[in-house]
Amino acid sequence: MEIKSCLIDLDDCLIPNAHTYYLPQLDAAKLICIDLMWNAPYPTTIIKMATDIQLANIKELGYISKVCFPLSYVKVYEELCAQSNKEPNHKIKGAIIDAASKFFLQEYCLFDGVLDTLKAITIPKIMVTRGDLDIQNYKIDNTGLRPYFDHIEIVNMKNTETYLDIVLKYGLDQATTVMIGDSYYNDILPALEAGLHAFKVSSALDSVDWEKEHRNETHEDIPEKFRDKYIKIKNFNEIVNYLG
Repeated sequence: MEIKSCLIDLDDCLIPNAHTYYLPQLDAAKLICIDLMWNAPYPTTIIKMATDIQLANIKELGYISKVCFPLSYVKVYEELCAQSNKEPNHKIKGAIIDAASKFFLQEYCLFDGVLDTLKAITIPKIMVTRGDLDIQNYKIDNTGLRPYFDHIEIVNMKNTETYLDIVLKYGLDQATTVMIGDSYYNDILPALEAGLHAFKVSSALDSVDWEKEHRNETHEDIPEKFRDKYIKIKNFNEIVNYLG
């Protein structure tokens, strides 16, 4: 396998993002539960309701945007209040927005060995991360990752066209380019379909994939035609064994 350039995901590949993302949701759900008391469903149900709203609005507002994410919890609160014949409390709504917005300005950390691994990769490196422009830029600068990449692409969607556009934009060779990420749905399958190689980073956070979970989809079985271009690794650090 000859690799001359690599595309690298950010969330849950270089930084542990899932827990940082879920903790503010628990705070928002807690506020709803405290205000509605016995009229509130379980916090897990509240989180699922908010996630369903986000999925419905993702094309219009973007992936977990700083608008879509907090307002989804306000929408859940309003719906539950209506079901209970209760007037929504404006102070509670403000508190919910504040709680759910905390994910934007949290302190982020890198997985162990990420910087050393990035330093060891001498071929061109392009970060390809999906999400809100301001939020993703904050994560990149908060963790000091920007200087380690030749280019950074923050996109609204990750699909086959996304990877083909990046290949064209930077004059890459599909046959010698690899996408490294943790998500089958966003990183692996569309990159393989675009003619790239793909390395799946398998971490303790593998089970947390809110989009796949709510689609009832699994992507553990790579189609036979892609098997020679696909490698599953334990953590990001292992990629140096394949890029030398």
